[in-house]
Amino acid sequence: MITNRVLIFLLFLITMIGFFYSSKNEHKKIAVVDITELYQSFNLTKELDKKYMAITAKKQVALDSLENTVIALKSKFSKENNNLFLAQIDRAVNFQKKIIAENEQYQKELDQQIWTQLNEYIALFGKAEKVDVILGSKSDGTVLFRHDKVDLTKNAIEFINNKYAGIN
Repeated sequence: MITNRVLIFLLFLITMIGFFYSSKNEHKKIAVVDITELYQSFNLTKELDKKYMAITAKKQVALDSLENTVIALKSKFSKENNNLFLAQIDRAVNFQKKIIAENEQYQKELDQQIWTQLNEYIALFGKAEKVDVILGSKSDGTVLFRHDKVDLTKNAIEFINNKYAGIN
């Protein structure tokens, strides 16, 4: 009976010593970054968005032209050229699907390029700021509260845009 009490006391004592030792020596610096604001303010995002808009605008012209062709074909539609009309409509629909799929794929590739670069710069930012953990916040409840002193969003935006520009 006495040995159980001594053993429990020793385990408690060891646990408390370990707790106090680790709490004194391990002060982690935690920061929060609003990833939506970070993504939208990143200069690479802005540049690639302009590029995407220019490319998709050209494709939209082709789609508009195709739509005008379909409208013109509808006005000329008669029972005699039904097969020709259906073939033209099929080509138009397939072309439209192809353009939409290409645009979606291109957008995914650009997003991946942006996030790859952002992650690299955020890692460098964390090291430069001597931060142990950076949490991403998106206004969706992932971080329920943060004090202004741990919100490094503006600092991170400045850092990543300087890195992207070749400054630092």
